[in-house]
Amino acid sequence: HLMFKGTRTYAKGVIDAMTAAYGGYNNAGTIFDYTMYYFNFSSDRWQVALEIEADRMQHCLFEPAEFEAERNVVLEELKHQLDSPWGRLAMQMEAKLYPKEHPYHHPVIGWQEDLERITRAEVSAYYQTYYVPNNAVIVIVGDVETRAVIEQVQQHFAHIPANVNLPALDARAPQQDAEQRVTLHEETNLKRVQIGCHAAALADEENYALEAIDYLLSHGKTSRLYQRLIENEQLVSFIDTCNHPRRFSGVFYIFAALRPGVETERFEHAIDDELKRLQHEPVPSEELEKVKNAIAADFIFDKETTSGLAHSLGEYETLAAYEYIYAYADRLERLTAEDIMRAAQTSLNEKNRTVGW
Repeated sequence: HLMFKGTRTYAKGVIDAMTAAYGGYNNAGTIFDYTMYYFNFSSDRWQVALEIEADRMQHCLFEPAEFEAERNVVLEELKHQLDSPWGRLAMQMEAKLYPKEHPYHHPVIGWQEDLERITRAEVSAYYQTYYVPNNAVIVIVGDVETRAVIEQVQQHFAHIPANVNLPALDARAPQQDAEQRVTLHEETNLKRVQIGCHAAALADEENYALEAIDYLLSHGKTSRLYQRLIENEQLVSFIDTCNHPRRFSGVFYIFAALRPGVETERFEHAIDDELKRLQHEPVPSEELEKVKNAIAADFIFDKETTSGLAHSLGEYETLAAYEYIYAYADRLERLTAEDIMRAAQTSLNEKNRTVGW
């Protein structure tokens, strides 16, 4: 937030005003492993983004009044998240899945007590430590000439000092040897559940099998969980899964909202049944081929736009290596039914999961 609130060169509001004046769009966002800042401009005026990013990598002011104002904005965003049952459950699930010393234990937006306590000096020290060229990835996609782009990047960023004492990033994958439970209570007749299993990092081979399992279970009306839990047994009004690989270790999630009157045990039995089926029965070749085609199509469609391609390249380089984009389709094509069974046995077992109601 504060990166948009003024530098020595650009006063508060000027970055957004310049972006609009040049017919562009900008925004930012933070997820588990990185914060991204991005601009969309036409190819004859993109250089203004480079000038802005180089300036605010060094010269953000963090004025005291702006700091307090943005603290309140972030606290309000957190309040909106906590007002949602899914939001509250998600925060408690991540905290249960990862121990306190692990970075993923803490919500991306922060705990309320930390947001209320944190000082401007702490934020400034964080900025000076991590907002440096040797801790950043810049991605430029579009109708540009490569050599000229590289020269301009060097012109704007080469003089910015690296942080030779940049802290090393490291975190061990959690080792869980028994099922964990989280239960939150509120006045409602709707039962919601989130099941999380420790899973692969983006760079791990197992990630491809988990992607396939995600599609097998919940993508489309012919998927296994949709057919069983919504069409046939009518246990839930909503069912979804998500394979979420990260830099250090990922999580495979199952989400559902039960229909009124459905017992939690009946739902959990059905989920166990479907996971055991994945662990012990090879996926039929026709079903596997259908899933591979769907994953490959989504992978390609996500990168059809310049912004989609830029986001993917930046994420892959941050989590693993940008070359992931080139190897994905070939590695997916080599995926076998045995790979899927092995991933289900390793990651989607009872001892490795946390169940949140």
